[in-house]
Amino acid sequence: MAPQQPTTLASKRPRTAAPPAASGVPSPPVPLSVADLLEMDSLQTQTGHLAKWAQEAKEYVDNALLKFLTDRHTEFCFQVPASVMLIPPMKMSAAASGAHLTSFREVMNYDSLQLSFSKKGQYEAAGTVWMLDPIDDGTSDTVSISQLEGAMAMWTEERFLLSSEHPPSRRYSLVAPLPARVVNTKVAQRMSEGESIVLMAT
Repeated sequence: MAPQQPTTLASKRPRTAAPPAASGVPSPPVPLSVADLLEMDSLQTQTGHLAKWAQEAKEYVDNALLKFLTDRHTEFCFQVPASVMLIPPMKMSAAASGAHLTSFREVMNYDSLQLSFSKKGQYEAAGTVWMLDPIDDGTSDTVSISQLEGAMAMWTEERFLLSSEHPPSRRYSLVAPLPARVVNTKVAQRMSEGESIVLMAT
């Protein structure tokens, strides 16, 4: 679910500033310009600019989503959390689909996570994008301009419109696993005592 269409990567230099933000939500970042990145004189400057943009974009989306949910809290059967990191991953159930689902990854399970990390040092399961930090910490590979240009096709207006003939159901969808480095498994917490649902502390 997306409260607004995400800011798309601009292939040309933006000519106008970002629109004013709604009350309680920080201003959205100016669309990222590949042309501006190409004109920067060093990889370090490009990386710093991209990291700053990603941080501002995440802050805007996080706050916009919480405001969207808060404004519509009567339409949901759950309490709106104080942080997007406290939104649990959705379970796929037979009741919802009318069939027994056996070929999907399990929703992140606390006991499976701890066991898998202790034995193999990795774990694959369905979580939420809110668990991920998009800011490069200097220890992993940086995103290249060619990778940004390659990703732009996934976020076009055309891709959004083609996602459904029913306008309220339109969304951007990425059907691919997203690898993430876990700094400390202790950030994974049980949603409540005795439950297997995983929430992230940080």
